[in-house]
Parts: sequence; structure tokens; C-alpha cells
Amino acid sequence: MARGPAGSDRASTAGLRRYQLPRMPSSHQPPRINVICLPELSLAGLLIARRSLIPGRAGRIRYGRLPRFLRAVKRFAPGTELKFLRLRARGLGVDLEKIGHEDHLPDYPALNLRAMTEVTSATLSLEQDLAGSAWTQLSGRLLGSEEALALAMQTVAHEWIWPQILQMTACAADLPS
Repeated sequence: MARGPAGSDRASTAGLRRYQLPRMPSSHQPPRINVICLPELSLAGLLIARRSLIPGRAGRIRYGRLPRFLRAVKRFAPGTELKFLRLRARGLGVDLEKIGHEDHLPDYPALNLRAMTEVTSATLSLEQDLAGSAWTQLSGRLLGSEEALALAMQTVAHEWIWPQILQMTACAADLPS
């Protein structure tokens, strides 16, 4: 039987080619763990995040809010949502952990202020789109155009943008540097 260069059996490795990754300099330290932050936990988000993790390294997915059905389960049967999350994480091969806020982060007020400035700039960039939306124009007939636009901007900022940016800012601040 023919032997390869390292004494391996050619018949068993006939169709395989071996690739070696380039070596990094000894000063380069790759991150020990992958961390992905999800503002709101969802099955689709978990599956996409799992595919984004680097193979061969431990993965951690941090989440901010639970999905609506798990918040209902948590309200009526405390503790069962944790069992569900552990089963889901074990099935996907990742660790799940909640994003820490307030007492869990140093200098949280400054972090909160930084998130507020990001929310303000994001909301102001949407002002023209909100002014032209059908909802704002219809509510402008009842409230007045300026009041309707202010209400639309407040709703978008408070309900949609603020929770997402606060979760991502808190997650990024809690990552090891």
C-alpha cells in the first residue's frame, strides 16, 4: 500500500487536501471567547448568531429582553423560562446570559447618557421620513402637524430605538477589553 509523506495511508486520504492556516505572530492573542449581543432574544436571532460564532471557540450570546411569550411564562410561572433558555442554549451549543444593567456596570449614568445621545441623533435622522408617513399625516389632522410629528418621534425613539441602543451599549460596555 502506498504511503504519503508523513506515513499516512493514501487510500484513506485520497480526496482530501490539508490546508494550514497562516501562523499569527506570538504577540497576537486571539479572543478567548466569542460574544454576540442580541437586544431581544429570538430563535431566529439565536440561529443567525450561532452561525456567526468562530468554530472551535466557546461562544456566548448575551440578550437584553426575553421574547413576549417567555415574559408571560416568567410572570405566571417564575423559573420555568430559565429552564427553557438552558434547553435552547444547550441544543445550540452556546451559553446564554442576560446583559447587565445599572449596578452590574461601572459608570452606568455616563453609559446611559451616551445611549441617549445616540437615540437622539438616530431619531432626528428619521424626522423627514416620519413627517411624510401616513400615520403622522392622519394624526396631524386631529392634533396638528407639529404635535403629530413630535408624538411620532417620541414613540419611535422611546418604543423602538431606545431599548435596542441601550441594550447594545450596555453589552458593549460589559465586554472584556
